[in-house]
Amino acid sequence: MSDTAFSRRMSEFVGVVLFALALIWVISLGSYSSADPVWFFKNVASGLPTNFAGRVGAFTAEASYQLLGYSAWAIPFLLGFAGWHAFWCHRLEAAYTKASGAVLMVVSLGGLLALAFRALDGGPRAFPAGGVFGDWAASGLAEYLNRTGATILLIVLLVLSVILSTQFSFGRAAAALGRLAHAQGSGLTGRWREWRDQRRRDQERKQIIDKHVKKAGRDRAPEIATKAAGAAASLKAARAKMPVGVDADEDDASDGEEDARVSPVRDIRPPARRASMMRRRLSRRGDSS
Repeated sequence: MSDTAFSRRMSEFVGVVLFALALIWVISLGSYSSADPVWFFKNVASGLPTNFAGRVGAFTAEASYQLLGYSAWAIPFLLGFAGWHAFWCHRLEAAYTKASGAVLMVVSLGGLLALAFRALDGGPRAFPAGGVFGDWAASGLAEYLNRTGATILLIVLLVLSVILSTQFSFGRAAAALGRLAHAQGSGLTGRWREWRDQRRRDQERKQIIDKHVKKAGRDRAPEIATKAAGAAASLKAARAKMPVGVDADEDDASDGEEDARVSPVRDIRPPARRASMMRRRLSRRGDSS
């Protein structure tokens, strides 16, 4: 489509017309009544139709349902899709391929609806669930593939029609869902690890406090608990400022002991952390001397 002013005006006009047709089609299908007098189908002299779009709407709905069944609802959406591209002057690449995909979508969807309603409900209807084309496709495929094979083939054709008529990619959609699931899973894993580490630190701190209370006496328990809580808050604030990769848990309990001003408890420490504590204490004593 050229970029001249006239072609843009015409494209916008076509887009508005397609939007109007899609809206009228939706209203016609939504207000359908099997009792409405319709041209070529029923006696039009029996009265006025109750369809919101009048006689034109009643005829459009009756013809759509008879030929396509419930899959006729895809037509106004396809018209709206085409109208959107026309209004914004977006050129439809491979237009014939997309049109073939749209036809395949309507027919395969009608065939699936025909098979489904045959299995679930065999009562009388004003029109076939899949329409004439849907019944034709379902009956022809079921004759050679039976109902299960026909259903599988129609699903494959429906997926193929979506690929042909739109720019939707199932591969990109699956990749996007995979990235979303990975991000959500990583967030949950990180929160679980944070909760586990915090729980471990709380348990270690409680063991240290209980050990010091046992040595210093129950009368000093509130003082020790208060100092340990203050040390824990300071360590939490310092841990938040540490760069990534620094082991923030290495000095939690030892610093809590320093603030509590009680003798260290070595028997509940892992050997690596006990050695780190010893080196730090020797370094502090050398600096003070």
